[in-house]
Amino acid sequence: MAVKRSIQQKILLYILSVFVVFFTIALGYIITNSRKTILKETSEKTELIAENSAKEIERFFENNLMITRTLSQAFSIYQTLSPEVWQKLYLQMYMPVIEANPHIYILWDSWEYYGFVPGYTKEHGRILMYVLRDGDKFTSNVEERSMDGDPEHYGFFKNNEVDAVWEPYADVVQDGTRESLLMTTIASPIKIDNKFMGLIGVDVNLDFIQQLVSTVDLVEGGFAFLVSNSGIIAGHPEKSLVNKNINDIYPDEVEKHSLMERIQNAESFSISRYDEAGMYHTMVFA
Repeated sequence: MAVKRSIQQKILLYILSVFVVFFTIALGYIITNSRKTILKETSEKTELIAENSAKEIERFFENNLMITRTLSQAFSIYQTLSPEVWQKLYLQMYMPVIEANPHIYILWDSWEYYGFVPGYTKEHGRILMYVLRDGDKFTSNVEERSMDGDPEHYGFFKNNEVDAVWEPYADVVQDGTRESLLMTTIASPIKIDNKFMGLIGVDVNLDFIQQLVSTVDLVEGGFAFLVSNSGIIAGHPEKSLVNKNINDIYPDEVEKHSLMERIQNAESFSISRYDEAGMYHTMVFA
């Protein structure tokens, strides 16, 4: 009787052992597949959010390009008026535009001297007119620029002669009346008979870009950042990283995944990385 019971116990133990093994394997399989499913769904959701957010930011810049493009086309008749008339008139016309667009920090233009000063033969030298937002107040001014040559950003735009969003830069303050801020410029050229005569630009403080990026609604633990064509961080939840290059922040990923080439080719892609603590991350670019 005791032998029979011992055999039954061994059989039961064997069955239970096999069940535990199969249960463990099944549970591991379910957990692994659940994890893969969650990661897949999270990645797909993040890719969709990145794509939609990129389109929203694209629309923001396109809307501002519409402002500069419209003004540059309208103001191309300036040579039919005296300089005193069109300079005063255009500054007056800027006021309602900047008032209606609170994200614009400065609305400005630039006019090459060779386009309106009789006998002027140099390819540089211009006046700059602007309306500046200072809280709820606005100030305007006319300044002389580029008398010894064009600065890098302006010269690049002048040579390309196309609508453009400039790379982030520190605003140039020549009169010392305000602090230099990190900006991006959205600008359109003024051309007459296919010759560059000047441009219309709006400056947007990078703080506004930061606010724009912070509204991106990602999954818990995720964050969004905006990177320019040359790799400059234009918006990031860690403010100390703004205006740094992505190569300085993610050097291994830049080299391993050819990030700069893919960004400049306007690719949409995702990569995986581990941080210094061994945590797994997915980065999605759109």
